[in-house]
Amino acid sequence: VGLLQYPLEVSGIDDSVKRGDLLYYESVTNPDGYYTGDSSYSIAWLALGNRTAADAQFARTFLYLNGLPNNVVVAPHYNPFNVWKE
Repeated sequence: VGLLQYPLEVSGIDDSVKRGDLLYYESVTNPDGYYTGDSSYSIAWLALGNRTAADAQFARTFLYLNGLPNNVVVAPHYNPFNVWKE
């Protein structure tokens, strides 16, 4: 549902519904698991004018890239080549 906003850009979805969709899926996404939609959700938040939410969502992408749980980023030790993995 969240990806209907970006990259599909389906028209006719009210902004309040878009916000609700993003908030719902953020709440049910595993915080220690990888999800490829994080970067798309970041762009969707930017389109809604919420830079703070967009930045937070975008940061999650790099937590997964580094393979680290609990918002700890020490990339060179755990993922020296920054290999994207899913």
